[in-house]
Amino acid sequence: MLRYFGQAKFTDNQQKIGYELFLRAYQAGHWVFPKNFQQISALTVEKLAKETLAAFPPDTQIVSVNFDQNQFVDFRYLQAIIRISRLYQQHHIRLIIELTERHYATVTKTALQQAAEIYAQANVSLCLDDVSTADNNQTMADILDRYVVQYKFALQNFAPNAVFSTDIKPSLSYWRQRAQTQHKVFAVEGFESAQDLKQIKPYHADILQGFYFAKPNLLSLPA
Repeated sequence: MLRYFGQAKFTDNQQKIGYELFLRAYQAGHWVFPKNFQQISALTVEKLAKETLAAFPPDTQIVSVNFDQNQFVDFRYLQAIIRISRLYQQHHIRLIIELTERHYATVTKTALQQAAEIYAQANVSLCLDDVSTADNNQTMADILDRYVVQYKFALQNFAPNAVFSTDIKPSLSYWRQRAQTQHKVFAVEGFESAQDLKQIKPYHADILQGFYFAKPNLLSLPA
């Protein structure tokens, strides 16, 4: 059995505004990561996303799902996401695709641009996930900035013993400044402590997410 878990997203004043969805499989009495996300069909994703709509509170504004590059450019997923987005829009919820940083040699930059254009025409928002990591670097931002509405910076991608001033701050400062000059929403995820919140506060992130605020939870569906 597959279901969506949701992790709440918050504004800079810690008001809940939406969720990031994570697929989980129920096996041997436990919810676990699916063994192979690539085997989950676009129709299954669409079905689960439509069912999960009923679990969102009435004041939900945004919902995001993660797509690897190969899913992002796959016409089957593309059409499914557009249908989901149209349904969510009827409930005043904006659907966001978080394009992950994982590199796929078979996916060209041109293919990513073409897919992003189609999503944009259908009013599906695009977030560049985990900026400064793997493929989601400055070059990727240059290529997709025309379509991207949000940069998402991940604190959890740094080692536990990372020094904020030397390991995190330079990259964080760059993406905060770029978001401001390019008029993008700036999101930060991976908050695990009050210290994280204190260090990030001067950067005025628009969206906050992490275990410090809320962990991913199974979204309850109507009986």
